[in-house]
Amino acid sequence: GVRERHCLLHKRRVFVGPKELQREAVDRFEEEYLRKAIEINPDFPLSHLFLARIYMHRGEQLEEAVQMAEWAIQQGISDPDLAFGHFLLADLYNRLGDAERARENARMGEQVRRRIGR
Repeated sequence: GVRERHCLLHKRRVFVGPKELQREAVDRFEEEYLRKAIEINPDFPLSHLFLARIYMHRGEQLEEAVQMAEWAIQQGISDPDLAFGHFLLADLYNRLGDAERARENARMGEQVRRRIGR
């Protein structure tokens, strides 16, 4: 029942240990479900955007993450997601050493953020 699941979750948290390992476990779990979501509906841009964010946090597959984020932005996502997409690209380009594209995307993200008042 519910108590049993709670105990299993508690044991899992204890087993996983440090916060870094917990974050990694959550990222792997999220990655699995985002990949399934993309498989089911490859045209849903936010799944691509959030998977790109996971790759960025791990420092893995950064070029693929850039492609995913750029594709998501090109699909015409809503303003809050558009701002997030540009800020994500800014961070990705920065990590890849492309300062010009990083600045350009940070500027575009800031423009969207100001336009929507956030």
